[in-house]
Amino acid sequence: MDNWIDDYLIDWHTGSELKIYRDFEVISFIGIKQNWIYTIDHLLDIDLQALVAKQTATETFNELLRLIPNDEPVYITSTPLGAHLNNSYFYKLALPLRIDYAIQVGLGVARSIHQPSDYCLYPIETTLAHTDEVDQKAIDLLRLRLYVQLIRGKQAIDRQLQQLWMQNKAFIQQLLFADVDDTMSRFSQLFQREYHR
Repeated sequence: MDNWIDDYLIDWHTGSELKIYRDFEVISFIGIKQNWIYTIDHLLDIDLQALVAKQTATETFNELLRLIPNDEPVYITSTPLGAHLNNSYFYKLALPLRIDYAIQVGLGVARSIHQPSDYCLYPIETTLAHTDEVDQKAIDLLRLRLYVQLIRGKQAIDRQLQQLWMQNKAFIQQLLFADVDDTMSRFSQLFQREYHR
């Protein structure tokens, strides 16, 4: 396996027939502090995945609000989802879930209301300069590859992704959504050490 999405992609579908809170709930949350976006894990020093495993997204959100220190100007919200679900894609991967990794590379996490162990990743609604619909789908797939690389770590280096990293780190950085400096550092550790072997 070379970290091709086809190696891990179980299923994908559009959100055209889905309704939030009827079919799924968003279980990925971010914190905004001083105009920077952070994963909740990083900002509040907690394990969001453990927290959300025991309760609904709404209960998790309310608990996160209680965890914000009183003197901290922090805004917490779920990861953005497109206004029109018809244009949103949901991807199911045969990989362990890491909510923080997903958010870092620009993916949100949706969990099935009917089967809480069933989750999908979706592209967080962002606007990058010079993207049309075709480009946006390519960017979504690249974000999925970035997620796969974080999950697989040094066990399986995606050589094409590594080459893109070595040629254009700024482009990869533009794709990231949260904890950008830490995520860039993690990719640097994965790709540069491997590259010099």
